[in-house]
Amino acid sequence: MKRALLKYICPVLFFACFLSACVEGIELGDESMQEPDVSQQVVLDSLFSNKIDAQRVLTSAYAQLWYGLPWYWNERGQKMNMGVIEALGDNYQSYLSWDNLNRAYYTGNMDAGKESAHSKYWYGTSSTNSPNAAEGQWVGIRRAYIFLENVDRVPDYTAEEKRRVKGEAQMVIACLHADMFRHFGGLCCVDRAYDPNEEMDVERKSVKETVKFITDLCDSAYNVLPWVLPASEVSTWDGRFTGSAALGLKIRVLLFAASPLFNSDEPYYTKSSYESIEKHQVWTGGYDASMWQDVVNACELFFRRQQEEGAPNLTVGSDYKTAFRNAYFQRAGNGGEALISTRIRTNGGSYSQWDYYYYQANGYGITNATLEYTDMFPMADGTPFNASVWDSYEAGKPLTPDPFVGRDPRLYETCVVNGMSYRSRTAQCYIGGSERGESVTGYLDGSTIDVGSGNGTGNFCSGIGNFKFNLGSTSSGGLVGQTNIHWPYLRLAEIYLSYAEALNEVGRTEDAFQYVDAIRARVGLKGLKASNPGKAWTKESFREEVLRERACEFGLEEVRFFDLIRWKREADFRKRLHGLLIYRVFDQYNQPVGYSYQKVPLQKRYIQDTDDGKVNFDSKWYLSAFPIDEVRKDYGLTQNPGW
Repeated sequence: MKRALLKYICPVLFFACFLSACVEGIELGDESMQEPDVSQQVVLDSLFSNKIDAQRVLTSAYAQLWYGLPWYWNERGQKMNMGVIEALGDNYQSYLSWDNLNRAYYTGNMDAGKESAHSKYWYGTSSTNSPNAAEGQWVGIRRAYIFLENVDRVPDYTAEEKRRVKGEAQMVIACLHADMFRHFGGLCCVDRAYDPNEEMDVERKSVKETVKFITDLCDSAYNVLPWVLPASEVSTWDGRFTGSAALGLKIRVLLFAASPLFNSDEPYYTKSSYESIEKHQVWTGGYDASMWQDVVNACELFFRRQQEEGAPNLTVGSDYKTAFRNAYFQRAGNGGEALISTRIRTNGGSYSQWDYYYYQANGYGITNATLEYTDMFPMADGTPFNASVWDSYEAGKPLTPDPFVGRDPRLYETCVVNGMSYRSRTAQCYIGGSERGESVTGYLDGSTIDVGSGNGTGNFCSGIGNFKFNLGSTSSGGLVGQTNIHWPYLRLAEIYLSYAEALNEVGRTEDAFQYVDAIRARVGLKGLKASNPGKAWTKESFREEVLRERACEFGLEEVRFFDLIRWKREADFRKRLHGLLIYRVFDQYNQPVGYSYQKVPLQKRYIQDTDDGKVNFDSKWYLSAFPIDEVRKDYGLTQNPGW
């Protein structure tokens, strides 16, 4: 890696991580994950002369961790110009006309030349519309290495404290590399803080080398960090890395690497040869069953420690919807189950909060749930939902029983569906209702929807609104306005379902059921076998249930999109997505008697079809392109196939 990349790896050069002497306290509890004020330069000797100042360096590295929701009109906060990754999959569709999903991805105009300006992933470039250097990948990595390389000089850290904070810095580096690994494959893994005037040769590593780099960091951190945060530290340090977080991140990375995107007898892109294919930077070079066993081994260690320590545990309760909300919405110290939690502000403010824009973006149509997504949620007893009911539409005739009644409690916490409890009343997603409005655009049948009014109707362009993280926020602030918010980067339920998936892939399907059933039991659903009597279970059918369960459990948590990627689910990217036109039905006395539901296709997306009716999906989309100007710098960065 030549000096040309230093502006990305070493943003604002050597003093980027130096913190203002006026920063008060060490913020890793309720005030954590906020960027400390960088207002004056200090020398290393001063910065690492005591543990309070040294901790500020570590805190500034923590502050660069990924936060999945868009929140602010700046390079870091606006993601894809307020678009979100999940709307690139099949569970959500964006009607935000100005986001880069609609400008570049849905239209098929995205290419390597535009990656810097319209990126959903690239963290190393500078552009108004991308999560880039301001997103902090290289910034955070460099700050963490500066901390690692200087922390031993801090005189008032004990030996034990030094081991622990080193483990935390290693986890920052591991997390930031893990994020990029899921987007790009093999990486140019940076292993120390380079001097700005130093020439570097860091060539792109293979998939397996990258996995080892990240998991070695996780192992090192696991060996020195407490398994869970001690209760005495929660009020000050909630969100601090732990051993369970380190092992959990390792499991996520191993699972992604073991999946067919990389772990296959042929690369995902076969149309032509690329250097990145030849060097095994985008696949492993052949199927390796031991990679699945590696996942199983890591999960078995996790659950052994869980049993020994008595924690962490799934959040449960007789109120299933609340138990599920606590699981993803609360940090571990406040009743949640997040293994890794990130935060960019203390609370969400109100609907019109100028520096937390997610609520408004949600109202404009940032994440409209698709009918295909709601169909994944089973009935309240766990039996599968029969999606064929949508074919029973007759104008003026109510559909009975109502398809949205008596479903998985997670549906009502994830989506706003017609007739559910919403804002202390009943959700009116029908044409002319409070949520939908009269004028509704974006369907192939010519019907219209008002997506730009800013009054919240944009959240119902598909006839189904988004609830998760928004929680019915209103112009006066609503529930969210009074609540500390965080991003559940990685939570315990993912370990359960990853273990179930890996057990199935190594031929231990019978052992895997209990881990899926534990997640279902949390919301009152019967187990998979009890819910599917007479079903012949195979590796393939169980796998489908795990992927469906992950979709229901982790809506908007950036799990579904990566599941589609790692399993190369081309059919799911190509399939036509649908919404609903819902009409209130009245009897002869003009009394409401129910609702009719008309299934309609959503507007076209490039990954589904083009104007001439031909499918326009290419396997190159499984991984993102590196910015073409970076590849041309000739320091060992190869381009991903197809770009």
